[in-house]
Amino acid sequence: MINAALRAKTNETGGILIGFIDQGEAVVCEANGMPSGSRFGLHSFWRAAGHLSYVLRKRWQEKRHYLGEWHTHPNGSPTPSDTDRKTMEGISRNPSYACPEPLLIIVGTSGSTASLSFAVFPKDEGFKALSDLDCLNVRTKQADG
Repeated sequence: MINAALRAKTNETGGILIGFIDQGEAVVCEANGMPSGSRFGLHSFWRAAGHLSYVLRKRWQEKRHYLGEWHTHPNGSPTPSDTDRKTMEGISRNPSYACPEPLLIIVGTSGSTASLSFAVFPKDEGFKALSDLDCLNVRTKQADG
């Protein structure tokens, strides 16, 4: 994710998070990159479905599934915007995602440095930022996608 953010420079980029739940903890195994057909710019990113249906079907066979989204805020703070919050709250309520508590990772960049924020969006509970301590419980096996 960080490498993709730095490569994108002043454009937003992003993708989905895939993994599994282990004793109530989200284990992120993959952070997929931007699918073809996605639209992006300095202050916007719209992720296309692209090949994700195929990828998710394959991962389902491996007992892994959609856990949430990640994207960048170039030259900005990794704080979720109002649009980010509305999108993630919509995902939590949308039965086709089958993800009532989606994660959101935002990579904020400044030159050649990056900072990350982690949040969860429990269905009908709104936005919950995860502190560094909370993120110890969101174990990440593979960070770059």
